[in-house]
Amino acid sequence: MRRAAVDDPLNIEFMPMIEGYVGYFFLVANPAVEKQFSGPGTHNGLSFEPNAAISYRLGGKWNWFEPSLVYYGDPGPITNVYGFNQQQDFIVPGFNLYLDPRFEFNFGAGFGLSGTLSGQFVKATIAWEF
Repeated sequence: MRRAAVDDPLNIEFMPMIEGYVGYFFLVANPAVEKQFSGPGTHNGLSFEPNAAISYRLGGKWNWFEPSLVYYGDPGPITNVYGFNQQQDFIVPGFNLYLDPRFEFNFGAGFGLSGTLSGQFVKATIAWEF
């Protein structure tokens, strides 16, 4: 990543994905752990950055559309968790479109939940299953 986008462009992440359907609900948990190698977080050790998502498959003729809700979090280093106002927590309401059994388009508009995060953003993902 470019330094203009983030203060710590060099890092490594371990991102296990746990996912599955419960009825028409699709649940995803991603308890990610990250280590910074440049920038201000270099000496903080490992950071826990949990992510989770839930979507609902409408079914029938709407089988290609899923409303979704995604959470992104960053409570800080594992050994020294930040106070609430320093943590980064985001909620992203959105949707998934399945335009082909192998092709998914995801779009959402997010906002911050923590005390210092008042901005909004949009996100989009395009996925092709091999």
